[in-house]
Amino acid sequence: TTGLISKEKLQEIRESMPCFLFAANYELKHIASTDAIFTTAPVFVQREDLLWNGITHIDPSYGGGDWTAMTCGKKLADGSIILYGKMWHRHAAEVVEEIIEIASRFRCGLIYCEENGDKGFLRDQINARDVGAKVWATGYTETQKKKIKIMTYLKAGMGEDQVLGRN
Repeated sequence: TTGLISKEKLQEIRESMPCFLFAANYELKHIASTDAIFTTAPVFVQREDLLWNGITHIDPSYGGGDWTAMTCGKKLADGSIILYGKMWHRHAAEVVEEIIEIASRFRCGLIYCEENGDKGFLRDQINARDVGAKVWATGYTETQKKKIKIMTYLKAGMGEDQVLGRN
């Protein structure tokens, strides 16, 4: 984000090394190679239409050190997965309008809301908005730890040679 390296050059650098090495050298983060979930770098794309008719997922925060996280995603016919993610260090109720705007923009109208902490509050807040048929939220209760879920479902569902795209 400094502007010293173009997006294209940054992507070229990212693809030239393992993700833990890129994180250490360019993001100033330490990620042990043994803890890396994905070993290939994601490919960044600018085509919003690749997300159309995908889904949205919200992992809400209700204070403290947690973040509200939003992901729009779609699995393409060739098996690659396209993702867009955004995080706010804010209470989920404070970002409902922005969540709806992003989901509508990417035409990811079905929004899954984790309800462990709020018993459906965020789902109800989204569904109470007058946005026509653009978005609709449904809730679910999470029982599995995130890292286990990623390792067993996302990583197992795609080979290392497939593209993980995000904008």
